[in-house]
Amino acid sequence: MIELKNYKIIKKIGSGGMGDVFLAEHEVLENRVAIKSLHPGLVDDESFRKRFRKEAKTQWELSHPNVVRLIDFQEQEDGLFLIMEYIEGKQLNEYISQDSGPIPEDRLIPMFIQILSAVKYAHSKGLVHRDIKPANVLITPNGDVKLLDFGIAQQSSEDRGLTKTGVQVGTVSYMSPEQVNAEKVDKLSDIYSLGVTLYQMVTGKAPYEGQTNQFKIQLSIVSNPFPKAKQHYPGVSDKIEAIIEKATQKKKSDRFQSCEEFIKSFGDGSILNTQKKKEAQSKTEKTKKIQETEIQENKNESKVIDSKPKLKIISIVLIIILLTLAMFLTKDWYAERCYGFGFKFNMPNGSIVSFGNLSCDSQKEWVWVIEIFIAALLILITNKKSFFKSNNFSRFPYSIIIIIVALGTVIFKQGIEQSKHIKEQKIKVAANNKAAADNKAAADRKAEADRKAEADRKAAANRKAAANRKAVAERKAEADRKAAANRKAAANRKAVAERKAVAVEVEDIEVEDDFDDVDVPFAVIEDVPLFPGCERVAKSERRACFQDKMNKHIRNNFRYPEIAQEMGIQGRVYVNFIISKDGSITNVRMRGPDKNLEKEASRIISKLPKMIPGKQRGRPVRVPFSIPITFRLN
Repeated sequence: MIELKNYKIIKKIGSGGMGDVFLAEHEVLENRVAIKSLHPGLVDDESFRKRFRKEAKTQWELSHPNVVRLIDFQEQEDGLFLIMEYIEGKQLNEYISQDSGPIPEDRLIPMFIQILSAVKYAHSKGLVHRDIKPANVLITPNGDVKLLDFGIAQQSSEDRGLTKTGVQVGTVSYMSPEQVNAEKVDKLSDIYSLGVTLYQMVTGKAPYEGQTNQFKIQLSIVSNPFPKAKQHYPGVSDKIEAIIEKATQKKKSDRFQSCEEFIKSFGDGSILNTQKKKEAQSKTEKTKKIQETEIQENKNESKVIDSKPKLKIISIVLIIILLTLAMFLTKDWYAERCYGFGFKFNMPNGSIVSFGNLSCDSQKEWVWVIEIFIAALLILITNKKSFFKSNNFSRFPYSIIIIIVALGTVIFKQGIEQSKHIKEQKIKVAANNKAAADNKAAADRKAEADRKAEADRKAAANRKAAANRKAVAERKAEADRKAAANRKAAANRKAVAERKAVAVEVEDIEVEDDFDDVDVPFAVIEDVPLFPGCERVAKSERRACFQDKMNKHIRNNFRYPEIAQEMGIQGRVYVNFIISKDGSITNVRMRGPDKNLEKEASRIISKLPKMIPGKQRGRPVRVPFSIPITFRLN
């Protein structure tokens, strides 16, 4: 929890990429405010500090009833803070999902015009918001609208530094095409984002809701038409549909050119007439293209009709040559395959009918060849009037189609017979494979049983050997105990005898304890080391005071490594160190799940103040101490 002068922190009410937002109350004025703090992990990063200061300056320049007002800005060593007016209400996206659903137009239009009014005011100050979305709009209980989060706003003339061209800034689903392409943005980019926000208000859903792949969303924004609101919610009026479509055009010049023009579109019916004209023009162009296509097809057909009779004669000759060639090739192949003589002709493996699967029964094999020639002759005879005598050559393609159908019928018949043969072969192969698999499985089971039996035998032998070793060890230990007892008894007897025989006068010897190189654990030392601030605490409570001060030091200096946050690394680092005889911290060692976490733990321990050393029997000694530091992501 943050600490800020003159303010009492009540609770945390939100968080974002750069920091957290807290509800607080002024200790004297007793008015409630919202305090936005830069995340502790970013405080030492000068680029984030500059951006946070820039947001403060931007917010301070704005004074509008629909913009959240900045009250004060404070910068401390441990943080930067924006102090803003506290607004009771909900974010627009929560309001839509939890309360209203698709907002009726009689409530939507006044609400959206307030948003436009706030953006129009920002534009008049030369500011481009660049991150307009429902999450940055607050709805108060009485229906008023407040625009917030100018953290990435940019001056219209600004083109370098924190907001340079070539860097994407904003939330993906609400980005304009130029933002996706990392091009320079202006107020027309805000117009596009306002159109996306209006879409969500009237449909109850974001345009790309459910998609998690940001690249696909960006590709849709740049390449695909913006989704139609009526497709997701049929209750959207034609006028609102037309307004959304104009605001979300890919080209900047086709959008509303200002918020003022955007506002006027809600009371002006011209945008709907313009939309209807565009649709009518599109239909006219499509009809014109269809007519041009039909004219071209008619021209092509007339060219075929006007072809010379010479083409007819050439086609007839080609058909006769092809049929004759097929007959002789089939005949020679058949003779070579079945009788060993004739022209060697290798039929292609990719042919429709695999001739290699045919039998050598001449009564069956030649039937399909005869059927082809009979079909061809019948077609030529029945079409002789139109084919040979007519000057209109347009019917010739139909004759060719009939010949192809006849050939296909014969080939299909042979294909069925071949399929039966292939199916029988597959069944036979499958049966052989199953038998082989069964034999292999039986062999595997037998081998597994043999391996298990061998393992059981080895395990039994090992257990027996272990039991024997244990019995031998027990017997040896018993013998050793008896021998030791005997030696002790003998030694006692010898000592008694020596004391009786000799009397020695021993002078007093002064014994001095030496603690120069002794480490006394924190848990058993007589006088524990004193953390600054625990000097006046009762001796019985000094250990607890030391622990409290140590925990408070860790909390105050704790900073989660940014790289560990991004990688999702968390865990506990165990830190060991020695409080030397002069009170300094030495021999720091640590063990944790990640080097970044260990480095942060080392930094925290290095900031420990010098202690009052621990004492044993009144003399300073070295005191080892260990403590775990836990890193946990919320």
